[in-house]
Amino acid sequence: MTPLKIAPLPGCTPGTVEKIDALNRKLGSFIHAPLNLKEVLRMEPFAADTEVVRAVAATLDNYAILPTSPEERERQRTSGLSKDYDIVGFWYCVALLALSAEPEAVRYLLVLARILMVEDPAELFLLRRIVRLLEGFPFPHLQELRSRIEGFYDTVTHQLEAFRWLEAARIPWPESYEWEVITQFSSDGEPYADPAAPKKERRRRVVLTLQLNSPRSLYGSCRQHNSFEISLRNDDNTTRGLWNEGHGNLFIEDRPVMQHRMFTPLQLPELFDVLEGFGIRLVRKPVMVYTSQGIRKAHVKVFQMLENQLGHKPSEIGQAEEEAQTKAEDDAGGMSAGKAGKGQFPEVERAVEEALDLLKYDGDVNDSLAEMRKKWGEGISVLHEARFDEIGVQYACRSHEEGLAALGQELTCHGYRLYDLDGDDIYLLTLQPEAHVADFEKACGKAGQYCRQLKQPGRAPGTPARALDSRRTMPCEEVPWPDDADYMLDALAGDFCSGRWKSRDAEEWQGNFVADLRQRPLQPVKVRWNRFCCLTYSPEMDFYAAFYYIPPMQCWMLLGGKNPLEANSWKRLCDLPKQESPFLFFDQRPRWFGRYLCFGDRQSATILTMNPQGVERVQRFPLPKAQHPCRFACDGLGRILLAHGEETYRYDNGTLTPLGFHILSGDGFNGSIPVPGTGRLVMCGFSNREVVARLLELDIDTRRCRATRMQNVDPWSNLLPFGDDWTLIKGACDSMRLDFARLWNRPTGEVLRIHPGMFGSEKLEHIGRLSDGRVVLTTLRSHVGQVVHFPADFWNFLRSASRPQTLEPMQPYETLYPDIPLTLPERS
Repeated sequence: MTPLKIAPLPGCTPGTVEKIDALNRKLGSFIHAPLNLKEVLRMEPFAADTEVVRAVAATLDNYAILPTSPEERERQRTSGLSKDYDIVGFWYCVALLALSAEPEAVRYLLVLARILMVEDPAELFLLRRIVRLLEGFPFPHLQELRSRIEGFYDTVTHQLEAFRWLEAARIPWPESYEWEVITQFSSDGEPYADPAAPKKERRRRVVLTLQLNSPRSLYGSCRQHNSFEISLRNDDNTTRGLWNEGHGNLFIEDRPVMQHRMFTPLQLPELFDVLEGFGIRLVRKPVMVYTSQGIRKAHVKVFQMLENQLGHKPSEIGQAEEEAQTKAEDDAGGMSAGKAGKGQFPEVERAVEEALDLLKYDGDVNDSLAEMRKKWGEGISVLHEARFDEIGVQYACRSHEEGLAALGQELTCHGYRLYDLDGDDIYLLTLQPEAHVADFEKACGKAGQYCRQLKQPGRAPGTPARALDSRRTMPCEEVPWPDDADYMLDALAGDFCSGRWKSRDAEEWQGNFVADLRQRPLQPVKVRWNRFCCLTYSPEMDFYAAFYYIPPMQCWMLLGGKNPLEANSWKRLCDLPKQESPFLFFDQRPRWFGRYLCFGDRQSATILTMNPQGVERVQRFPLPKAQHPCRFACDGLGRILLAHGEETYRYDNGTLTPLGFHILSGDGFNGSIPVPGTGRLVMCGFSNREVVARLLELDIDTRRCRATRMQNVDPWSNLLPFGDDWTLIKGACDSMRLDFARLWNRPTGEVLRIHPGMFGSEKLEHIGRLSDGRVVLTTLRSHVGQVVHFPADFWNFLRSASRPQTLEPMQPYETLYPDIPLTLPERS
């Protein structure tokens, strides 16, 4: 990606140069393109300066957001992905030009709109969003632009399958530029699976989801629009199907049974009939209907259309819908339920306005309970009872939907019903007394308001939530940080750690620290280096290294020494910078391979030859500019390997030798480990199955590879040495549905799981092993923060907490890497 930087025009005043510098700093501080009017108006002070506007227009004239080279065009054609450009800075600059009536600004916007209509309509919606957000302003210079964009979308709209479906349902096309309708059907007629049901029964349960949406680009074709998606899946995704304006496939037990057979939303009954022919029988009544902002008043008509489609012949749809609409109008006293005026249902409007909004995330049911107590706990004291804390712990490893359903079920025992008034990725929760629920549900129905009670399927109101067996928790010694500040550990290295600190009353992190994990109590030492991070350790050299950031140069520098507690006196290990953003991820840390210390960025690689006293030699290798920083690994013969863009290199005697193949982006090359005594390495990567990672062993010289499966393991996991013969397979996500980590004994094949529930409702963040063999780990505790633990009997606990497991034997692929399929090789 080429960062967008506005250049001053020749001859401009010093004041304009200062404003453009301020604009560039402002653009660099944003993390996403403008989404609402408030964010668009951030550019208003800059749009008032004519010279700044002209400089922005001139810079954008020379900044390409569409593929220009044959290679980029081929990539877009085959992958459907747009050009990698500075999407945040570019669209903020477009917002700046939209706020100005300067001829250069108007000209550029019209040219941009025409280019996008012809070359890449998928990006046009971003321009449309900015223009429509400014509709309430007296900007006559945007009238022609708005007319052209809306004329284009009017032409596109009438060709969409979603338009035809809404037209049949007598629902006007929404005025909102972003909207969606989502409805679900299930094989058991329930919105959620019963968590207590046997795995075989949950696997038989199938859910079909129909989604209609505003025009979007179709994956695989930036010039073709998609307005609907019909998806089908079971619990483990072995049965799955997808139908939209470009795809039509069905897999059962991972075998393709239907390919390239299209079904549209109006052909939903025919699809149900075809699925029954394959033994998939769905209840023909929706278990959930959701309508977003912009089409929310059509909720009732959507439900009626689906019932008419699946309950009558197609020829009867129009008549049945008309009768249903007439009845709805009579029930509402002459006003259509979908067009109820403001104030007609004050209890519903008040419930929506006062609802508790929560995001849906796995494993955060304890956070949701805390928010419910904060909002309603003063008036509804039962929320503070210990039983709700038990539910929070028991359901921490379940989905967020199951956890809230359990809370809602328990509330029915105390005379309350918990309702969701949204149905999207954000809950709108309201608590209603038992005596008022009938009137409330009836009012929601007349108002066309989405309303679904959150309770456990198959359990009657007044029945306690289903109790789950709590898993054994790991016995640990908690080691607190000092009370003088808040501390957050970021990295473990050898016997030390590094992290961030701030005073108790501050909101932002104020500095960094290091600490010796062998000391009691912990005594963090604050370091003077800006953004000190990525502390790493070499046992062979007994040497530590870390990065610090220099804001004026926008780069990271490497420094190191023997004792992290003396980091304030460390010196730079070299004067070569790492050009990168102010934030580094774990896989961008400096890497030790024996006596070599390596780091790199998007256009270079640096390798330091070290000895126990310090640096012997520094080498930098310029590389072709790539989308991502280069990655390092090492095989079992001690040879350093470097993956960059479409090439892989080997470091030999001070030079880089290209190997003629590339590393797949889904394979964890940067988190791999060597196979001792061989030219092979092992890394974790993606397979064709959800929540199934593959462990891949690659021979660098022959490109032959073998793989085995790991169920419930994050495919982005990193492999790290864990002392003796053990390898740590550490997940990169914080999901409570996947194992946090696994320990693999390579000589014996023994596998030990570190899974959710071992730390109650807490999530594992870091884990390491000290030089004396003790294990240290940190967890994230709800409304407390990070907690440092030292397990009391780590190895025996892991062996007793789960059934014994061994890694399945690796099976060879027939093809050479990287031309291997995502499917795992069949067992021999």
